[in-house]
Amino acid sequence: TIDMGFKTVDMMDFAGLPKEIWLPRFEAADVIFFAGGNTYHLMYEIKKAGVDAVILDLLKTRIFIGNSAGSMIATKNLSLGNPKHRTYLDSRVDELTNETLGLTDFLLRPHFNSPGHPSSESEVREMMKNNNVTEDVYLIDDNTAVKVVDDEIEVVSEGDWKLL
Repeated sequence: TIDMGFKTVDMMDFAGLPKEIWLPRFEAADVIFFAGGNTYHLMYEIKKAGVDAVILDLLKTRIFIGNSAGSMIATKNLSLGNPKHRTYLDSRVDELTNETLGLTDFLLRPHFNSPGHPSSESEVREMMKNNNVTEDVYLIDDNTAVKVVDDEIEVVSEGDWKLL
């Protein structure tokens, strides 16, 4: 266990909450954490709530942490999102795009070599080819993080990862 000095943890599902409720809670936070799930759905809810319009300003004085889908929404686009997730939402959501928060110039594919995820190197290379991806792509397993401070990128890992 690592004591990171947090005195309060405030978890919320901002989807469906008015801005008057979620914005003060984001403003009171030192760290903004987005969890996993369906990447396209998460980004859709971020845009629908208006979080995307304020997040860049908030992150000038806060730390962003993402897990799984929460990490993918920070990258340049969702070209490498799970195609099953997109297919599931296509029939339910009119405004589904590959847009993200655009915090990095690279793409990320979590769950590297994890069963049930399109994340083997060959699968990701095929996705890159099909989506004309030219950006750097970090393949990371569940024991790896990509740390970005200003323009410095560092991979922190006790597992497996690759840069394509």
